[in-house]
Amino acid sequence: MGIRKAWSWETLGDGIRAWEDPSSHVEDFARRLKTDGAKRVYDLGCGIGRHTALLAEAGFDVYATDLSTAGVRMTLDRLRDRGLQAVVAVADMTAVPMDRQTFDGVLAFNVVYHATRRDVVRAIGETARVLRPGGIAMITFQSTRSSKFGSGRRLGDNTFVPMAGHEAGIPHFFAAHEDVRGLLDVDFRVEALEHLEVSTEASTGAERNCHWMALARRK
Repeated sequence: MGIRKAWSWETLGDGIRAWEDPSSHVEDFARRLKTDGAKRVYDLGCGIGRHTALLAEAGFDVYATDLSTAGVRMTLDRLRDRGLQAVVAVADMTAVPMDRQTFDGVLAFNVVYHATRRDVVRAIGETARVLRPGGIAMITFQSTRSSKFGSGRRLGDNTFVPMAGHEAGIPHFFAAHEDVRGLLDVDFRVEALEHLEVSTEASTGAERNCHWMALARRK
């Protein structure tokens, strides 16, 4: 496994505000975890900690990791400022530093697709490894219907590397419906799979940002 590149959170400036507020979908997932009786939850690829804080506020025993040292620092700052606690560390999603069957729930929100297909498979395998049987995960994938699909340098099937911007040099794997099913069916039972589309206006015209959102239970 080669050295993968982390997001440069510290270079985003005011653009970082887009990642300040938790997603309503993750708020729904937190309620689902409560209904499930989950206690210990893992935020895989926590970014700057918006969902780590949400899960801690909900009363879970939260663990979080991210490849970005800056992201981990910002997550710890966010928790401290809010008087919250969680275990947070720098780690690669393809080599999670946790024992098997440690967690009742795993959140992998907008993270696993920042990789080659091979590393996406590894990240999903690690998600399954640390999740107890019957535990539930929320995992999102970039969709082939996104405007970004096909832009940048092609690295492999449905995989492209942006050449500019804050994600320059970070591979992106784009998934069709059958890809998501194939990746998850090995270790999970998919309970819900939704396609989300957000359209925005840019200088080059309308852009579509599309994701698959899967709720999957560990077999």
